[in-house]
Amino acid sequence: MPMPKSGFLPLTTPAALTQSFSGWEPKKLWRHTADGAPFEECAFVEGFDSRFDGRSLISADLDGDGDQELLMLNRAAPKLQLFANTGEGGNAIELTFKPKSGNPEGEGTLVRTKRGIFPVVLQRGYASSVEPRVHLGLGADTTVDVEVQWRSGAREKFAALPAGNSMALAEGTGKASRVVPFAPKVKPPPPVFPSTLGALGLSSDGRPTLVQLFLRGCKPCAEEAPVLNALAKKSAMRVVGLGLHPEAELASAAKSLRIAYPVQVLPEVIADGLSTGGQLPLPIILVYRADGSLSRVLPGPKGLTSVLAEP
Repeated sequence: MPMPKSGFLPLTTPAALTQSFSGWEPKKLWRHTADGAPFEECAFVEGFDSRFDGRSLISADLDGDGDQELLMLNRAAPKLQLFANTGEGGNAIELTFKPKSGNPEGEGTLVRTKRGIFPVVLQRGYASSVEPRVHLGLGADTTVDVEVQWRSGAREKFAALPAGNSMALAEGTGKASRVVPFAPKVKPPPPVFPSTLGALGLSSDGRPTLVQLFLRGCKPCAEEAPVLNALAKKSAMRVVGLGLHPEAELASAAKSLRIAYPVQVLPEVIADGLSTGGQLPLPIILVYRADGSLSRVLPGPKGLTSVLAEP
């Protein structure tokens, strides 16, 4: 199956968080390359090598386009991480079930295909619940034959189910009672490295500009705010904050860090362009020249110190 790519997430530096006994161990992800072939580990190249303290993980088609996203609950901030699946992938089908009696969600139903046996479950993994849905990756196949073993013990065949659909199978009918085509896949824009102020949606006003990336709860960001507030009051330098928050949460997040300079939302494509291994470590200061061109990217809590130390 196509592997997830990290999306726009409220990330902060692990050093500012409480570490558990397991530490900040990178996550692992394995890809099935072909029938009979061994799995290959691919977490780093697919942006899933998160070092945040994960506690539970589910896979589900959250955007209705027929592939699986990953949603991870962490012990500390960020509490949720969404890894959006942006791969091309092959064909797939998703099945739900309507038994004549018993559990109305079809829990305990077994689905048999040439690719294996798939149970309908409501819990999968540690502290994780999932929809009573079976996702079948079909590769290049455009249809699939399935045999359903209902909780009643009855077995029933559903032939030539077409790929590209979410389908509900009703017991005793031999056909789908509902067919919903997958939504079109939305290809995300490529990451953009902010080499100019224009890439951030800002224009140059003839002064050097410091751009701070911030997030609610980021302790180093809060420590930088008083210094940046003082710099913003001077006419020789402009200071702007870019928040890793939706527009509706931006003002309150800036207030929580005592930011007094202008702020705006950090575009997702910029966050991706500055991320490493699917994560955006904070704090980060972007230094722009008077003409709007990027001078330096200063990651880490000592980045602002190095700017102030210059003559």
